[in-house]
Amino acid sequence: MKRGLLFALVMLAPAVAQAQTRPSSTSQTNTAELYLDRARRANREEEKRDLVQKALEQSLAAIKAKADNPKGYLLAGKTYALLGDALAADSMFDQAEQLWPEYSKETETDRIQLWIRAYNAGIVAARDNNQDDALKHFENATHIFDKRPGAHLNIAQIYARKQDNEKAINAYRTALQIIAKPENRQVLKPEEVKQWSDLEETATFNMAQLLATTGKNEEALRAYQEFLARNPSNSMAKLNLAIVLTRLDQTADAAKVYNELLAMV
Repeated sequence: MKRGLLFALVMLAPAVAQAQTRPSSTSQTNTAELYLDRARRANREEEKRDLVQKALEQSLAAIKAKADNPKGYLLAGKTYALLGDALAADSMFDQAEQLWPEYSKETETDRIQLWIRAYNAGIVAARDNNQDDALKHFENATHIFDKRPGAHLNIAQIYARKQDNEKAINAYRTALQIIAKPENRQVLKPEEVKQWSDLEETATFNMAQLLATTGKNEEALRAYQEFLARNPSNSMAKLNLAIVLTRLDQTADAAKVYNELLAMV
């Protein structure tokens, strides 16, 4: 797998107070749940679309009837998820979670599935050389679920190709923040741990190179230093660090790093 590339409408919910409110079942939410269950089991596409539309109507009716009931937003989010509308689902899930934070455990599965769909759509668009569509899909992925670095890394690459270095740098930086969070790494499978380490190296080096290209050598220096604090034996990072130190006229420090490299041979 190539480093830097990971594996292979909007309806805003009404503003509500951000106090915790216990979910309650109503005639509309019960009906929406029934339609959703039937839609998931439907074999014919036409029947499924009809059931999903009815579920959406009932979910939105539940929200209109009781705007502080988190269950209406949850069901609307699940309905939009079935429709593949990541941004609308995200908006509804956000409202549901604000009113009832425990819902975040339930919505994560839906969010991950929407992330996968948006991410894969971005990969297909990128392979077809449709960079603008790819960017839209990857950005949708980051909205619905922001605990994986892949979409941000691809966003960074697209902006780098467009020579929009600032946006590329910000996307790399966000990806690195996701990679660094212990709670994100705790759920990784053994094979993903190595993958994320490779992605961290790629993101750091690419970001630092862009920083240096835009004359931000001190930021590039910090990027390499932070990476080496976690990966002290990475010879390429040390070499790049020495180069940046030389550019900053910190020749004594650069010589020290070069000597460390020689000792590693």
